[in-house]
Amino acid sequence: DRLGSYNGTVFEWQAATGNTTLMETAVLRYNAGTLGPDAAPSSSGGGARENAKDKRHGFDSSDTVRLVVLQQRFPSGAEDTTIGDDSLPCTCYPTIDTATGALPSLRYLTQNRIFGNAVSGPALSGYPGSIQGGTPLVLLNESSINNAASYDSQQNTLVLSPLRYHKIGVQVVLDPASNDSSQSNAASNDNSQSNAAYTACSASGGGASSVWAAGVTGLAESIPAGFVHSTAVVSGCGLRRTLADWGSVLLRYGNKSAPAHEQRVIEDDTVRYLSYWTDNGAFYYYHTNGIESYQNTMIDIAQYHLSSGIPVQAYQLDSYWYFKHLWFDGGLVYWEPKEDIFPNGLEFLQSKLRTPMVLHNRWFSSSNYYAQNFPFANQGAWAFPIGGLKNTTELFSFIMRHASAWGMQVYEQDWLIDQFLNVNVTRTDVHSAENWLLGMGHAAAEYGLWIQYCMPLPSDYHMSTLVPRVNQIRVSTDYHTQDTQWAIGKTSLFAWALGLFPFKDTFWSTEEQPGNFYRTTEPNPELQALVSVLSTGPAGISDKIGLTNLTVVNFMCTLNGTLLKPNVPATSIEATFTSAPPSGELWSTYAAVPVLGCGSSSPQLMQWFLSMSADLTSPYRLYPFQLGISASSTTSYAAYQWNNGMPPASLLLFSSSSPVTHPPSPTDPTTKHTPHSLFGYAPRIGTCSSNNTQIYLLGDCSKFVPMSQQRVLAVEVTSSVNILLSGTMRENIGISFAFEDENGSIGPVQTAYCEIPADRTEVWMEISPSDGTSLCAPAAFHD
Repeated sequence: DRLGSYNGTVFEWQAATGNTTLMETAVLRYNAGTLGPDAAPSSSGGGARENAKDKRHGFDSSDTVRLVVLQQRFPSGAEDTTIGDDSLPCTCYPTIDTATGALPSLRYLTQNRIFGNAVSGPALSGYPGSIQGGTPLVLLNESSINNAASYDSQQNTLVLSPLRYHKIGVQVVLDPASNDSSQSNAASNDNSQSNAAYTACSASGGGASSVWAAGVTGLAESIPAGFVHSTAVVSGCGLRRTLADWGSVLLRYGNKSAPAHEQRVIEDDTVRYLSYWTDNGAFYYYHTNGIESYQNTMIDIAQYHLSSGIPVQAYQLDSYWYFKHLWFDGGLVYWEPKEDIFPNGLEFLQSKLRTPMVLHNRWFSSSNYYAQNFPFANQGAWAFPIGGLKNTTELFSFIMRHASAWGMQVYEQDWLIDQFLNVNVTRTDVHSAENWLLGMGHAAAEYGLWIQYCMPLPSDYHMSTLVPRVNQIRVSTDYHTQDTQWAIGKTSLFAWALGLFPFKDTFWSTEEQPGNFYRTTEPNPELQALVSVLSTGPAGISDKIGLTNLTVVNFMCTLNGTLLKPNVPATSIEATFTSAPPSGELWSTYAAVPVLGCGSSSPQLMQWFLSMSADLTSPYRLYPFQLGISASSTTSYAAYQWNNGMPPASLLLFSSSSPVTHPPSPTDPTTKHTPHSLFGYAPRIGTCSSNNTQIYLLGDCSKFVPMSQQRVLAVEVTSSVNILLSGTMRENIGISFAFEDENGSIGPVQTAYCEIPADRTEVWMEISPSDGTSLCAPAAFHD
């Protein structure tokens, strides 16, 4: 099948009388050699610049993926399946006794509720299985995760999740001691329902051990003929790598192309460039510039950016602009601009902004305009589109029909959790919720739009693998709603594994914003900016006119607003999910650049690592294997600390015997200021010099990500070290470096500068290994 070749065993289950097959269960064991991640393009010829990019959209995944799929099929369907509780399964396969085998000794990680927040612990203790959480279930052997010698060689991670029908799949622990599931959503839940579910799912029919069970939500009223519920089981070495393997499985099953990462960056300006947002937390959320209309306010904001050299390349409009049942809290009535907000319409606004726009949408009101022509299920003030995939596609196609004229590039679907939970048809019918999101995706594809999921459940993360136009997802609560809103290192793990750009939400670049709607300040503008650019997703400011801090903005991007990002999001190091985690947030990531080494005919993709910590209450020693540097690697690294946009004074060798210590950085309980530390790790590159000089390239140290793939395109080593740089016309770029002599001594950090020519966007910098002098040449001439 589309996942590769497999060997399978199928069991038929029949009624006690007659020979009708009621159900089939199957175990499909995929052959590892046929299920690797999509191969990288050929790297032969063309120099370092033409080298393959990352093997896939995310973390370094395995050469082969270890996969088992467990299926439960209903040839003739099933009627009257509901047990009245959406968080209990009405079907059970597979089930696992939680008290036997290795499970009691393993730790777990999963997602739960709104924004897919990460939950972890020992032996499924506190596991939040329900219709709102518990998937994927990640099981970890922490003794191997914490061991550099065994990390790469032992399978230490297992991931279980639905393969399809993500919106109606549940994974839950059923405990006979309390006759209850770990969570429940249905108002009608009682102990008898939970006990019945446990009895049905337990191999012993009601013994003393709790069971972990997967199946279809217990609110489903029937199961269609031929319906298959599948659970994917992926095993591997390392948490991030195994999550990447799991993501590859779901993406391949959904026919969503994982390697389209660079194309998605190029086509989505909110991912590629600095943007400006007016959502909750922004200065201009339901708040205009004095007595100005929203139309004039947005024009004033854009004019301020242009006149001040703030390189915003996209704007977001939130829920204030269209018709709702209530002015502030109501559901969607009509997705057209209100005359008192934009009196000349969005087409006029687009002619003034002249940049792409992100347009927000909410849940459907039961009094919505579209119900005149499309079928909806109503429940109180809420409505949900029904009638099959054809109807939902036509509905969203009608809603999005002005996309081109309005300059919309991203459709932001907010309030996903509320739209799903407030109308029962999303769970009583096994296809309705999926058809809602698939129809939205088909319409977006029709108009060439990208989609951002906001307020998602874990099932929405997974559902995105079936919707190619979903490109980004909010991984945090709204800005300003809590002090640690920036802490997205855990949720970003799941988003990126599934091919999504994580979005932290907007931020203020200046601490004081007088007259703001929230009567608050931003104590950590630089931390907010750092997290935003390390997320790899949108980085959106939302300051009051006249109050954007251009110094903070410039740490993130080039002069034209191109975001200088790592190749993958900064995510929590794997020790975070063990019994001895860092005492705060500690993340790592890398930027990868093709390097054509001395005497080599084929470029190699080398990695420049970064680690970031914040809100640590005690110091933490970080070792190379925790960044993803293999214990068997022969590449040496040097470490340095971020120096507020200046080159570091010196470098230190980084190895298993010389780890980096992230210092304590506790949040001040009074001011709410959170200190942070950023470290860079540069690989040693050999030169062709006669005295065996080595070089550590640090990159553009005026930026948070000095060796970003958007800044450094390639490195070629001949008699000199040649670096292909990208930027804006007339931009002066400094590249820092240090040499290591034959005795292993690292010299002082030096910086060379090249200006991008007026008619170019690229320039070659040539550094001499003998004395560190440099030359600049336009890229076209050097090529």
